[in-house]
Amino acid sequence: MLCMIVAGMLAALPAASVFAQDTPDTCAVYFTGIGCSHCARTDPSVLDKLPKSTRLVVVEYEIYRDAENSRLMTKYNDVYGQGLGIPQIIFDKDRHTIGDRPILQGITGMIAGGSNPCPMIDGSSVTFEDMNITALPGMPKIWKDEKILMFSGGGGDAKLLKGLLVSDDVLSLLDGAKYDVIKPVAVPLSGGDIYFDNAVRLEGWIFQWNGEGFDDFVVNDSKSQDLSTRIMIALVDTVNAVRVGAVRLGGWIFQWNGEELDDSVIVVNDSGSDVGANQESPDRDLKLSTLTMIALADTVNPCALAVFILMLVGITTYDVGNKKRQVLKAGLSFVTAVYIMYFFYGLIIIRSFQLVDTITNVRPFLYTTLGWVSVVLGLLHLRGVLWYKPGGFMTEMPMSWRPRVKKLMTSITSPKGAFFMGAFVTLFLIPCTMGPYFIAGGMLSVLELAETVPWLLIYDLVFIVPLIMITFAIHYRFKKVDDVSGWKEKNIKNLHFFIAGLMLFIGFGILSGWI
Repeated sequence: MLCMIVAGMLAALPAASVFAQDTPDTCAVYFTGIGCSHCARTDPSVLDKLPKSTRLVVVEYEIYRDAENSRLMTKYNDVYGQGLGIPQIIFDKDRHTIGDRPILQGITGMIAGGSNPCPMIDGSSVTFEDMNITALPGMPKIWKDEKILMFSGGGGDAKLLKGLLVSDDVLSLLDGAKYDVIKPVAVPLSGGDIYFDNAVRLEGWIFQWNGEGFDDFVVNDSKSQDLSTRIMIALVDTVNAVRVGAVRLGGWIFQWNGEELDDSVIVVNDSGSDVGANQESPDRDLKLSTLTMIALADTVNPCALAVFILMLVGITTYDVGNKKRQVLKAGLSFVTAVYIMYFFYGLIIIRSFQLVDTITNVRPFLYTTLGWVSVVLGLLHLRGVLWYKPGGFMTEMPMSWRPRVKKLMTSITSPKGAFFMGAFVTLFLIPCTMGPYFIAGGMLSVLELAETVPWLLIYDLVFIVPLIMITFAIHYRFKKVDDVSGWKEKNIKNLHFFIAGLMLFIGFGILSGWI
C-alpha cells in the first residue's frame, strides 16, 4: 500500500509541473519615458524585478525617445480611458494605474489576481500564448523571465520570437534558425540600465537573455568549424584583448590602435565569415538632415539678413578710407557674437522644454505640437509671398523696431563694437528667427543637455554661413553692400517662399511620422 502511494505521488509530479507551465501568464502594457523621475521609481520593479520573479509579461512602450510610441499612448487612452500621464500600466479596461506610488502599491495585487490576457490597442484582449508579437504596433520591448525582446524593424518569425521568451532552452530553440550573435546591449531604464549575458539579432528584432549562452564566436552549426577556423577565432579573441580594434576580413585579420567601433560586434554569418555590425538603436534617432533643413529655413530669414546689412552699411559709412579691412573684421566679429549668443539661446530653449516636461509631462504631445508650429510658420511665410507686407508677424522684424535697430547698427565704429552689437542685437532677432529654433530645440530636448551641444553647434554654423559668405563677398569686392541690400529687397518674396516650403515640408513630415 505504501509503495502504491509513493508511486502515485511520483507519477503526479510531472503532471503538476506541466500544469504549472501551462498556466496562462499575466500580461500588461506599460508606458514609460527615459528621464522621467517618477518612472525611475517604477521601471526597476515593473520591467526587471517582477518579470523575473513572477509570471508577469510586460509590453513596454518608451515615449520620450520615440514619437510613434507617444502617439500610441494617445490611441490606448481613446479605448481604455487610462489618461496620458506616465508611468502607467494597463491590464484591462477596468484595471489601469498611473503614477509611481499607485503602481508600486497596487501591481502586486493585480498580479496575484491570476492570469490576465494582453490588452490590445483596439480594445480586445489576447493571451500571451496566442499573441502575434510581430503584429504589435509601435516599437515595443517585451520583458519576461530574465529575457527581453526588442523591436528593431519588425517582421520575423512570430512563433520563434514567442518561443524564445517562454523557452527554458534558448540554444536548442535557436538551432537551425537564422540569427547573428551580437554583443549584449545595455537596455536603458529611467535612472539606470539593465544588462544581459547574451544577445542575438533576428530578423527585425533583438533578443537578450541571462544564463547559458554561446561562446564569444559561434556559427549556427558548430560542427562546420574546421580546425583552422577555430584557431583563427581563438586568435582574434586573443588579439582583441591587446588591440583597441580588430576585425577579420576573409582570410586576413586587420587591427588598429585609436578609435574603435562604437557598440561594434563580431558575429558569424551563415557562410562562416565574421561580419562586424553596429547595433541599431530601437529608439527613434534625430536626423541631421532634418536639423539642417530647419537651420536652412532660419538662415535665409530676411530679418537676420536685414540686420546684418545694416551693420555693414554702418561700418562702410564710418570708415571710408579702409572699408575692405574694416568690413572683414567687423563682419566676422558680428557673426561670431551671433553664433555664441544663439548657442546659449538654444541651450535655454532646450532646458526650458525639459523643465516644463518634468512638471506637466508634455512629451507625449511634443512632436505633434512642433509639427503644427512648423506648419503655422510655413503658412505665415506663405502669406508673405501672396500678400507681402513689411514687418509680418513672426516672419520679419516689427516695423516699430526698425528705426531703433538702424540707429544702433549705424553707430558701430569698430570690430569690437560690432561684436558687442552682434550680441545685443540678437534680442531684436528673436521674434522673427526663433520659430525654427524653437522647433529644433523641442526635438533636441529628448537628449541630455550635454548631448545637445554638438547638434546646436551644427545648427548655428548653418545659420551663420550666409552671413560669412556676404562678409567675404564684400571683402573681396565681389559685391557691394548696396548690391546685397538690393538683392534682398528684390528677392524678399522668394526668400519667404523658400522658408514656407521648408517649414511646411518639415511640419507635415513630423505630423505624418516620417520625420
